[in-house]
Amino acid sequence: MATSTILLQLRKPDLTDNVNIVTDLNENMDKIDTYLTNLLIGLGNGSDGTKVGKLDAEFQVYTTNLNANTEDNITHTLGRIPIGFIIINKDKACDIYKSTTAWSTTNIYLKCTAASSAVTIIIF
Repeated sequence: MATSTILLQLRKPDLTDNVNIVTDLNENMDKIDTYLTNLLIGLGNGSDGTKVGKLDAEFQVYTTNLNANTEDNITHTLGRIPIGFIIINKDKACDIYKSTTAWSTTNIYLKCTAASSAVTIIIF
């Protein structure tokens, strides 16, 4: 995967000038906000298997097992062993956590504290 470097130039606030320090900090926050918005723009619609914008990640939608705390096998197409997941949506109050089975280049294994929960995650 090709990588690129984006420089984010921020102004160092003059800590001796109490009047302008807030202005400098606000300008920096605006620059950071713009940078992050541009980076994350177009994350996608959360459909099963779709790529997550420019990130090396994908959405997965699944329903957990009929029994709570039972391993779920979630397939992915990243072509590498993922390093984690982020919960985007779930229809029940529950915890979703990594199972003890090793992840692979095609599958991750999670467990959920509630049965039959509809879950959307990002695998990265």
